[in-house]
Amino acid sequence: MPFRKLVGSYKSYDLPTHVIEAGYLAVDVNTGDLRIGDGSTAGGTLLASGNISQVGAVTFFGTKLTSPSNGDIEIEPGGTGNLLVQGLQFHDNAISARNSNDSLQLDGAGTGTVVINGLSFPTSDGTSGQVLVTDGSGTLSFSDQSGGGSSLGDLTAVGSTLSSPSNADLTLTPGGTGGIVVDGVRIKGTSLSADDSSTININEGVIVSGAATISGALSSATSLSLASGATVTGIADEDNMASDSNTLLATQQSVKAYVDAQDANIASDTLTFTNKTFDVEATGNSISNIDVADLKSGVLDTDISSVSGSDDTLASAKAIKTYVDNEVANVSVGDLSFVGSTIAAPSNADLTLTSANGNVVIEGIRFSGTTIQTEDSSPGIEINGNLIPSQNNVFQLGSASRRWQKLFVASTTIDLGGATISSDGTGSLAIAATGATLPSGSKVGDRALVLGGKTNATTQRPAQLVKIFVSDGSSNFTDEQLLQKTADLELEFNGTVEDVPVYTEAEQSFTLEDGTSLSTNAAGITLFQF
Repeated sequence: MPFRKLVGSYKSYDLPTHVIEAGYLAVDVNTGDLRIGDGSTAGGTLLASGNISQVGAVTFFGTKLTSPSNGDIEIEPGGTGNLLVQGLQFHDNAISARNSNDSLQLDGAGTGTVVINGLSFPTSDGTSGQVLVTDGSGTLSFSDQSGGGSSLGDLTAVGSTLSSPSNADLTLTPGGTGGIVVDGVRIKGTSLSADDSSTININEGVIVSGAATISGALSSATSLSLASGATVTGIADEDNMASDSNTLLATQQSVKAYVDAQDANIASDTLTFTNKTFDVEATGNSISNIDVADLKSGVLDTDISSVSGSDDTLASAKAIKTYVDNEVANVSVGDLSFVGSTIAAPSNADLTLTSANGNVVIEGIRFSGTTIQTEDSSPGIEINGNLIPSQNNVFQLGSASRRWQKLFVASTTIDLGGATISSDGTGSLAIAATGATLPSGSKVGDRALVLGGKTNATTQRPAQLVKIFVSDGSSNFTDEQLLQKTADLELEFNGTVEDVPVYTEAEQSFTLEDGTSLSTNAAGITLFQF
């Protein structure tokens, strides 16, 4: 069993059978036992039982949990779990009692105190009515209330009751132009009003010893009683006095209308005037049951699109309808004009639509400030026409911080400041900091690009890749069929005619007709190189 001597060395010995040198201390790294040697006894003498275990950098020794020097010990439950320690529960920065209805109790040890956020709390309770005060150095203590900024003067506060001394007034004075609000009722000077501008309800009887001046309407839900006489329950507006009530007052107009009607019926139910003039302009006079034929010529106006400035004509029903229909068809709101389904602003003026705390929605398109979006779950906004900026080379599509995810355009040309990019719908072009990747068969003008080889030795040299197809002669293929197949072999040839063959640098061997191999350093210009 391995053990460690406390002399700065590590020995892999079987400690129970090993004789420890006299005076040497050894710690069993498996059990933590501390032993001392005498030079003759196997395993030495046990001084202390270790019972040490280690998880990561944390060491458990007996009931003690130890982190490395100056290291924190962090206990973190998984997910939404809590850290439970006997009756306490820890979650994030909250500490609570673990058991239902338990109090959370903080006590200092011995003469120590409880310190929260730099404030040291007293270790015992004060007397009734005392308050906590600070000495300005972080120590709190119980003290009787005294004068100062928090004083109530000679007022007494008991529970929710505020009392002044015996026979003394209780005066509440607001600051500046403020008022005093008592549970919804505002008192300002000698005025009493509802704080929410509604009504004040007085649910008991009110006795006014002085004169009562009422600037608004006086209404009563039941009746109105004066010093003497009948009790009034209401005011009736009845021209014929049909209710015949002794508790209703009649309006002036009702009294006059009733008297006039009775006066007109004194002689008979119908009065006939022969060669008499009835002054309809006199106060209270009127004429009824007049037919159109009875009207004086010119009195009936059949066209009121243009009328005189005085009240000397009557409009016919047809004239009124024609005028109203025309006005409705050409309604104006402010300086806007509504004609049919068209809303028009004045000449050269903007047409502004605003919504209080909302957006403006037009035919499924929602406008919110400078944001335009669809009202429903449509995948996007369709534009039926060209999208052209109002100025040349001024505006941009997207920004450095807010980019479009993908750009889908047809295979026709993209014009970039006069330079064009077009596609036949196939191939791909990838651009990165390490370079651009072009489709196979890419050209510069009408000339093909010469590519480097595929091996480490030829990747920096221009090479021509030649596909070799092998056939046993039983099958015949056209050139088009061969180009669609996977080559049986792919050879690298020089992309240019050089003295050093790229074929051999590609680690490929070629045996000549005379049995020799093509040398990697063949001298002289050749017309065809591997």
